[in-house]
Amino acid sequence: MNDTLPSGGREGRLVGKFRLERKLGSGAMGEVFLGVHVVLGNFVAVKVLNATTRGDPGAVARFANEARAVAAIGHENIAGIIDHDELPDGTPCIVMEYVEGATLRDLLFDGGPLALKTAAQLMIDVLAAVGAAHAKGVVHRDLKPENVRVTPGGRAKVLDFGVAKLLQSPDPKLSTDGALIGTPHYMAPEQVNAEAIDGRTDLYATGVMLFECVTGQRPFEAPTLVALLQKQLQAAPPWPSKLRPGLPSSLEQVILKALEKEPGRRYQSAGEMAEALRALLPELEGAVAPAPAVAPPGALYTPTRKEQGAVATPALAAPEPSPAPRRSRLPWVALLLAVVTFGVTIAALMTWKPAGDGPLVIEAPPEKPKPAPEVPLPPEPVAPSPPVAEPPQPPVQQVAKNNKPKPVPRAPEPVKPVEPEPRKPQNGVTMIETGRDRK
Repeated sequence: MNDTLPSGGREGRLVGKFRLERKLGSGAMGEVFLGVHVVLGNFVAVKVLNATTRGDPGAVARFANEARAVAAIGHENIAGIIDHDELPDGTPCIVMEYVEGATLRDLLFDGGPLALKTAAQLMIDVLAAVGAAHAKGVVHRDLKPENVRVTPGGRAKVLDFGVAKLLQSPDPKLSTDGALIGTPHYMAPEQVNAEAIDGRTDLYATGVMLFECVTGQRPFEAPTLVALLQKQLQAAPPWPSKLRPGLPSSLEQVILKALEKEPGRRYQSAGEMAEALRALLPELEGAVAPAPAVAPPGALYTPTRKEQGAVATPALAAPEPSPAPRRSRLPWVALLLAVVTFGVTIAALMTWKPAGDGPLVIEAPPEKPKPAPEVPLPPEPVAPSPPVAEPPQPPVQQVAKNNKPKPVPRAPEPVKPVEPEPRKPQNGVTMIETGRDRK
């Protein structure tokens, strides 16, 4: 236990004949101090109601209910009640048997998973305690490793009945039906749903503790309370043998049966479950199932309040989330190259010119084959396009007797044709003017 926890300045105060020495820890409803008898010198544990709840009449009544419930049970595996008293300031307190040793949480936190026979034997002691409580009509409702103390001789004792329910409570206000009471990791589905509970609710919590003792982790973990409670209601627990190879299947079946969602499918009494474990002790004596050195990959361990507040022991950090996989840049590079290639192609087509200095004649590509348009010719007597050689001169007439040549008749002067107006090129055809006849 951590002896350096803050105590609110209560050390040295007297509770009857017991003086408060130091704070041992905290429970569901109060703080626990080590007390010593001022005359005899023997040690006790003194549980003082929390300052935040002592103004609540219901909490005060439930605190007294714990003392009556434990006193009525009177079992060797339950820390006994010595007295119910008050501090000088009127704060209620309970004087209990002081149990030497360490809590089951301390053993798991310091040494990891337990030997299989040790785990089974400790749960047999716990079942003996809750079985005695059930016989008196008391359901613990908050079984967890913090509330189980292991003596130097290896025996387990159950502590803290602060939220215990009396099945036949004379005051219905003390039953707190409809309230979410307990520790979420160890709560049975009917407890999560605030339904009617009985002794089988404690057997579910015992199954969770046994699972944790042999694997080193709890069956259900989640980042939020809502997600955790949802798992308690719907998710199947992992197989313990997957977390601790070599675990005997007979022990695994006991654990899984205790963790059934439906109370009717679990063990129906603490004695029945204890007998199932007791029958396995000879088999577990020589069982070889090495405890896992570390928690399995992906396991999320949530430190308890005691572990979070420990001074000397560093807190366990939750595993860092794996980084998200990097997206490949190849599709983006390919897209960029395609865009650049397309742009270069368009630019080349827009700037391309054919070789040569002559006029550029571009025929529009016809959608369908059509005959080439004919170039209209000038009306007659326009000379043909190719140059024509000059016609031969007519033969010279014989000179007359009077030796005077007759005039040679000339061909009529050709009428100069009217030159047509230059036409615009049609369908991209450039008109090229040809030469005329020479005289």
